[in-house]
Amino acid sequence: TTFWVATTQGAYRSTDAGAHWSRAFHRLHPDQSYVTHIAHHPDRPGMVLLSTRQGLFVSVDDGRRWTMVTLPRMARDILQFAWDPHDPDRLALVTPEGVFTGSLTSGNWQHRLTTIRGTDTEPEEPETVEEAPEEEHTSQDRFRTILLTPPPSSSIYVGGVRGIGWSEDGGQTWHWLPRLGLESSAVTRIAVSLDPAPTLYAATSRGIARYDAPQQSW
Repeated sequence: TTFWVATTQGAYRSTDAGAHWSRAFHRLHPDQSYVTHIAHHPDRPGMVLLSTRQGLFVSVDDGRRWTMVTLPRMARDILQFAWDPHDPDRLALVTPEGVFTGSLTSGNWQHRLTTIRGTDTEPEEPETVEEAPEEEHTSQDRFRTILLTPPPSSSIYVGGVRGIGWSEDGGQTWHWLPRLGLESSAVTRIAVSLDPAPTLYAATSRGIARYDAPQQSW
């Protein structure tokens, strides 16, 4: 069993279920060694993708050698990425500049989100919702996490300091999920459970919340 750990000083790998560790990725530039996310390709054994605060790297031999993926400059500071369940060669990246989608094979990338205009879609929130501190409302912290749902759905969810935004058309248009019942708007991770029915979960600074779609509340 192989385990991976992302750190600010590179990525570490264990091939014996955690008994021994070795550094499998490191770069001289501090931001390139600041690893934010690691994931194996869903269909290609041995292919590993790794994101940093200054680039995306791919290995086809289980992390022994790495190649930097060509990205637009604005897309290189990656906080998290997600494989597209409809096309495993496509990715969605969440960065301080928003969301980018693109293909590892073609090298074409599109900027899908810079901000979510919430004036028309975001409902009034109760006073109990804890906003992220004002000093956190910077471009660097605006978006933090991303999730793409598997078929038959094709939704993209993005979490950040204002809760969760979602798109049902591949990132062309975006809306906010209601925050009713959510104790903190600072969302750090998103997950979905498909059984028995699709259910969305959010990790926040106040714990984990489950979204009740019929009630439009957490």
